[in-house]
Amino acid sequence: MKRGKNLGRVALGILILSAVPYRIKVDKAAHTVEVRSLLWGLQKTPGEDKNHYAFAIPASGLEYGKAKQP
Repeated sequence: MKRGKNLGRVALGILILSAVPYRIKVDKAAHTVEVRSLLWGLQKTPGEDKNHYAFAIPASGLEYGKAKQP
């Protein structure tokens, strides 16, 4: 029982640490913000009337989606 409890705590700790962002990149010239962690990524780009957000999962190879152009 004690070993399973410790294993669960370690697994939970790894999950929490991999979800914490390790890089926040701000490009002032293009007005974009990119946040990266081991499990997810988020990119914010400005639009004409509202901002565009793109989500990515780097571990699976899924890259940021492209914003739709009218």
